[in-house]
Amino acid sequence: QAVRARTDALAYPPLSLAIEGAAGELALVRRDFEAAVPRLLDVARKAERARLDELVASVRVTLVGGTVGKWSHPEQEAWLLADAEAAVDRLGHDHDPRALELTRARANLLENAGDYEAALGELQRVGQLARPLDDDAIVALATRDRAEILRQLARYDEATAEFERARATAGERWGSRSPAVADIELELAALEIERGRHEPARTHLARAYAIQRAVHGPESYAVARVQLVEAKLAMNEGELARACALVERSLDAHLRELGPTHELVGDVHEALGVLRFFDHDLDGSLDAYRRALEIRERTLAPDHPTLGLLHSNIGESLAARGDHHGALASYSEALRILGRALPSDHPNLALPLKGRAQSYLALGRAREADDDLERALARLQGSDVDEPYDLADTRFSLARALAEQGREPERARRLAEQALATFDALGHAAPARA
Repeated sequence: QAVRARTDALAYPPLSLAIEGAAGELALVRRDFEAAVPRLLDVARKAERARLDELVASVRVTLVGGTVGKWSHPEQEAWLLADAEAAVDRLGHDHDPRALELTRARANLLENAGDYEAALGELQRVGQLARPLDDDAIVALATRDRAEILRQLARYDEATAEFERARATAGERWGSRSPAVADIELELAALEIERGRHEPARTHLARAYAIQRAVHGPESYAVARVQLVEAKLAMNEGELARACALVERSLDAHLRELGPTHELVGDVHEALGVLRFFDHDLDGSLDAYRRALEIRERTLAPDHPTLGLLHSNIGESLAARGDHHGALASYSEALRILGRALPSDHPNLALPLKGRAQSYLALGRAREADDDLERALARLQGSDVDEPYDLADTRFSLARALAEQGREPERARRLAEQALATFDALGHAAPARA
């Protein structure tokens, strides 16, 4: 505001428009799209009238970087991207790095539309074009983007290799103790937790903590992001009280830094919902999941897989509360979204399939449960995701469905015995036998 007052008095359009653009960019960082998008479009139009082509391109690229994949308006995002590409093309520069940023954005649009292979191809092209320019920053970002898509697709070995390449490039560009490297260590930790490999996850978490504490301080938002992933590890290892304490500390830092409606605050509410569920606080779990869903629906495309997983979690809490009709609706919505967003054999489809089937069983509709349970079992058995409890639970539910219909008694018994052996090994023998 102080600089704007001084530049207005100078009546020098390039500077005054640049300041207006900075104000719009600040609104983008805050995810205040209603303020940011009109302001930046107005700056771009005024710059066009003043024939400030470089500023036009920079403002439009900034607008794309702050909205694509975040605004939840895919058609408008595509228009903004097309306008930015045209603005950069008009400059006629060879090897303009802004063109690579826009290609990354196009990959993001493709990813959100569910065209993962096309998105991976665009990101591969960004890396190939950036390397001859010695633009390590864009190479690291594009490689990390590829890794995140591969992780979503449960192609874990490929994702790990890409994350490691991104970490090496980021280390060369910014140093091995940089926050960019810490962010990738955190992604690797989350990936290892998904695979049930806790020792490597601990190693990555320790590296991320060390860097973020040294750079940002122990009470920083950056450390809070690490705490959130550590909480997932603690929960998977049965340390519920420690996981809750970590998430609550993380939530305080997120709210302090980002405010109550930022998309990343949604991550923390979702984690809190999971922990409250396991602590048998079902009303608290539903409240946290619904807060997360409300935040995410503002910033994600309607068929984004994150929304599908949240609907699945809501279904799980409703079922545990005995509201099986409500659970069926939530699980069906989850499967509608995930069925569009993910490959048909993706393991993330297994949990809503299993959940919907278990609600059918609770309502005495064993025949309707059959197909969902067979599909869930196929996805869990065909995946390298380490989810022994869910696999055992699916086997036992399918055994029940078969037994209640008087079908395939030998297979039903075999499935139940396999489930019981796993429950015994996991320390869940008593409830399983009951």
